[in-house]
Amino acid sequence: MSTEDDIEADSGMAGSAPRTRTEALIHLLGDDDIDIRSQVWGHLEKLGKEALESAEAAAEASDDPEVKRQAGRFALEYHRREVFKEWLQFCRGPAPDLETGALLIARSEYPELDPGVCSRALDEFACALESRSETTTGVDARLASLVELLSKDAGFKGNEEGYYEADNSYLNRILETKLGIPISLSVLYLLVARRCGLPLHGVALPGHFILKFDSAETGKQAEKFLDPFHGGRLLTVRECVELLESSGESFRDELLEAVDDRVILCRMLGNLLNIYHGGSDRRRMNRVAAMLKLLQDPRD
Repeated sequence: MSTEDDIEADSGMAGSAPRTRTEALIHLLGDDDIDIRSQVWGHLEKLGKEALESAEAAAEASDDPEVKRQAGRFALEYHRREVFKEWLQFCRGPAPDLETGALLIARSEYPELDPGVCSRALDEFACALESRSETTTGVDARLASLVELLSKDAGFKGNEEGYYEADNSYLNRILETKLGIPISLSVLYLLVARRCGLPLHGVALPGHFILKFDSAETGKQAEKFLDPFHGGRLLTVRECVELLESSGESFRDELLEAVDDRVILCRMLGNLLNIYHGGSDRRRMNRVAAMLKLLQDPRD
């Protein structure tokens, strides 16, 4: 029996209220046959918003637990595809903005996320930092205030136990759990610092992303490096070299140069790609790979 036959039979089942074609498709999402579910999913994707509305209704009210679960999955993936369309426009626009990009990456997994909630949380950290800066002078003191605020008071730290969890790369989850990996915590520091005019820049060390503090008050010989993953500790150039050597890398001067927002966002996506590949999560892996490809070459 074909999927089309199933739809027709389901639409006119005796003893039940007749279903529309879309409702019949949604009902078939609960079928035991994986091939039928796959075909139904394809039909629903072609129907677009009409299918979304029926799926959301079924996810809320279906009496069949499997239909309810699968309809919820379909609705979630539909919204993720809508975010992907936003990502496409983002990549084709002017030079990518770190905050906009990081929040789109978060919404690619959590499409229901209100990005304004995250931005307001960052605003609050910036306001708190500005208040502290009123009683401090000099770049060293302002940098120390940033570390104290985010690492000690707010409690952001590296997720050493769950280092390879995907949530470590999504800004909304970092704000919620206070846990992250080197690059995501560095992004948090950067977004707060930028709001306050602190000259922090990303440094893409292989295996361990850090930050560089660059100011007119400090010459090349007095550059300061910051490691948000380890409590915002300050690093000398020598300690940066040791970080590299510990991961089997050879030091080159260019590795300590600041990188732009595109490089940072590519690295975030690259980390996610590795995580989903390692977990054999093909659907997420393909989505992240497509996002990364667009960011690397928006002409595609």
